[in-house]
Amino acid sequence: MHIKMNSTNKYLITEAIEEFIQMKQEELETGDIVEDTFVYYEERLNLFCHYLTDETPYRFLHEIDKKIIKNYMDFKKEYNQNISNQTLNNHLRALRTFVNYFIEDGKIGYFKIKMYPKTSKPKAPYTKEEQIALTTPPDMKNCSFDQYRNYVISCHLMVAGNRSKTLRHILNENIDLKGRLIQLEKNKNGEIYYMAITDEYYPILKEYMKIRGGSPKDYLFCTRDGRQISASGLRTAMHRYNKKNNVQTTGIHRYRNTVAYELTKDKVDKRVIQSILTQKTPHMVDEYYKFYGNESLEELNKSSPLAKIKKVQSRPKRIQFNN
Repeated sequence: MHIKMNSTNKYLITEAIEEFIQMKQEELETGDIVEDTFVYYEERLNLFCHYLTDETPYRFLHEIDKKIIKNYMDFKKEYNQNISNQTLNNHLRALRTFVNYFIEDGKIGYFKIKMYPKTSKPKAPYTKEEQIALTTPPDMKNCSFDQYRNYVISCHLMVAGNRSKTLRHILNENIDLKGRLIQLEKNKNGEIYYMAITDEYYPILKEYMKIRGGSPKDYLFCTRDGRQISASGLRTAMHRYNKKNNVQTTGIHRYRNTVAYELTKDKVDKRVIQSILTQKTPHMVDEYYKFYGNESLEELNKSSPLAKIKKVQSRPKRIQFNN
């Protein structure tokens, strides 16, 4: 396949990204894509644009080629030595769609973007020392709401390893403290699951909800002004939280791997693990296990990372925030 390029060599990359995002905005408005898909393209293309602007001399669309894409991936690997092929491919898929759009328009010379091979081995879980650091209450005398919220999020993720989208969409009304359940409505496979509120997490969540306040329809883990935290906002917040606690490895999904690792190490029934992680696999079990919240409470009380950590920590005191 060969597509002849147009003679327009003064089309800025920034203009091209604006055009592409506008096209995706129109698809969003017509219902052809969902909001998460729109945000996916917008965030990754903006990151690519910042890289070109800050790290390279390239400014025009026709300059984009296979070498630039490779250099961008090498840059990301150098910046984060623990980045996985899966994450790199996540960025490459957005770039491939963008590039192909302008190849067909004749503004970029034809080339193929190849994905990295899939790695079957998941990222390493947080070490025991890292788990303790990430679930230690913040300094009571010098604590902002953001720091406190991030601590509670870290504890939450150490229980059941929710995905980012699932966590960000939890509403106050989804919490049933009396029944010790959290309804998880936004899951990767579109199903509704229930997360057990363990003995160790119960007082942490109860105290947080008292401080957080808000109406039933408000998001549980919100921004300082009460709005829903975005995917990029959550990533940034937890990245800073980890660094502040001297944990160099970061990533929301690493919590998920940590929970899976600890439960597997303790030989928790495979079906229980699949339900806790809201995970569909080729060996997906009966529909019943998708709503395994109550039954999983005993296993989570014994084996979740947070349960083990809090056995050697004192209960968190009520936190007073700085103005």
